[in-house]
Amino acid sequence: MKDIKKAQAGIILVGLIMFLIVIDSQCYFQNEACLPDFGYTISAPNVLSDQDLLLTGLANHTINKEWKEKPGEVYGVITSKILTGNYHTLSIVSSISLLLVTYALALKITSNRVSSILAVTIVDLSRTFLWYNDSIPYPGFYCVLFFVSLYPFKHKIIRPVAFVASFVMKAMSLAFLPITFLKEKDKKIRIFYIVIGVLASGIAIGLNWVRSTGFNPGNLAPPYVVFEIILQDFWMIILFFPVSLTLFYLHRKKVDWAGTILGGLLWTLFFQYILALFTSYGAFSERMLPFVVFFALGCGLIVSKKELLIWRFRKKESKNIQS
Repeated sequence: MKDIKKAQAGIILVGLIMFLIVIDSQCYFQNEACLPDFGYTISAPNVLSDQDLLLTGLANHTINKEWKEKPGEVYGVITSKILTGNYHTLSIVSSISLLLVTYALALKITSNRVSSILAVTIVDLSRTFLWYNDSIPYPGFYCVLFFVSLYPFKHKIIRPVAFVASFVMKAMSLAFLPITFLKEKDKKIRIFYIVIGVLASGIAIGLNWVRSTGFNPGNLAPPYVVFEIILQDFWMIILFFPVSLTLFYLHRKKVDWAGTILGGLLWTLFFQYILALFTSYGAFSERMLPFVVFFALGCGLIVSKKELLIWRFRKKESKNIQS
């Protein structure tokens, strides 16, 4: 597949980041909930209450129990206020970092800059991303660090350190341990992940971070996860089946990363329902940010392998003609 020069990719990447900054600038000086969305300032009641809750707690020097399961994010917000005088700053930095990590990981997966830029563009134009990327309660550093833990660094120690850091930022990162574990090839690091999983689970239970309320089948109707994604990223739902099917085909053809990306997509959706079924957590779309990134990486991988897919289609067409 033809590619663009590194300088051209850099210019486009800067443009995508500037687009995000322009959108976020609408809310930078507001303390109330403010969700930027393609040039319009919109608000959502659930985010408003969360943000007010957190800001009230910070003002009174108390942290509500709900926010203790996100120590890294809470203290990140505090650090943002202390260093820059604004609660939003590190949230925006985390969103820019996620775009850069998406590009770096996509480039490693596809070895193609066009496909990598496509992946970043998908994330940047996702309403799920834009709704929460500037919101004070939901900085995305946990997501940044999780995807850093998947990057095949030469220094292997970086991956487990990044994953542990993502858990510190948000306990939900523990749910993605199976993806990180299965992608890891080093046996020692795999053992380390098992130990971390056991310890982290113990910490989460001991500190009452897991709000288990038994079996709640009523939470599955209506399916809030799919409903909220349809509202925000309807086109992803439309393309989910063909993208998943193509990734499965590439996985069968032994294309590296195809299985990991497909597993990430399916696991993210599955986990949302497990969360709603056994806990009091709502299945809000801010937890679907990893899904958006996996979807973007999947689209980038598919585009980078278009020659293989076109060859397969032509081969099948030729067989049909001969028969």
